[in-house]
Amino acid sequence: MSSVRGRVSVDVQFADSTSSDSVQSLKTITLQNATEHTNESALYPLKVVMLTGTAGTTDILVANLGSTTPYKNAAGANVIFSGGYVDGLAFSFSGDATLRGLDDIDSVLFRVTSRAGRIAVDQGRHFLPVLRIAAAGTSSTGTYRIVVWGQ
Repeated sequence: MSSVRGRVSVDVQFADSTSSDSVQSLKTITLQNATEHTNESALYPLKVVMLTGTAGTTDILVANLGSTTPYKNAAGANVIFSGGYVDGLAFSFSGDATLRGLDDIDSVLFRVTSRAGRIAVDQGRHFLPVLRIAAAGTSSTGTYRIVVWGQ
C-alpha cells in the first residue's frame, strides 16, 4: 500500500518602514499557515496526483476526478478518489488562467486563478469535482500543473 504524506504551507510577509528625524519606524504584516496531510484512514487513504498539460483561451476539461481515469501512485497502481472527496489542490499556469471545479451538474464549487506561474491553492473539501481551465486574454496559451489531494 502506498504511504502518502504532504504539507501545504503559505507564508506572507511584508515590511513597511520609514525614517525621519533620527526615528525609524517598522511595521511588519504577516500571515502564515501550514497544514499537514497524512494517511488518516485505512478505509479512505490519502491520495495525490499531478496533472500537467497545455491550455489556451478555449475552456477545456482537465480532469473528472470522479471517473475511473487512472492516475498512477509511486508503486505504479491506479489512483482513484474512491472516497469521493478532494481535500485541496494547488494550481500553477505559465500565463494567466482560471481553474474551476464543477460538480456533476456544472455548478461552480470553487475557482482559483494563477498569474505568471504563481501558485494558487484551494483547500476546500469538494465532492468529486470536474476540473476545467481557460487562459485569460485573447491569444494566451500556456502550461499548467495541478496537484490534487484527497480520498
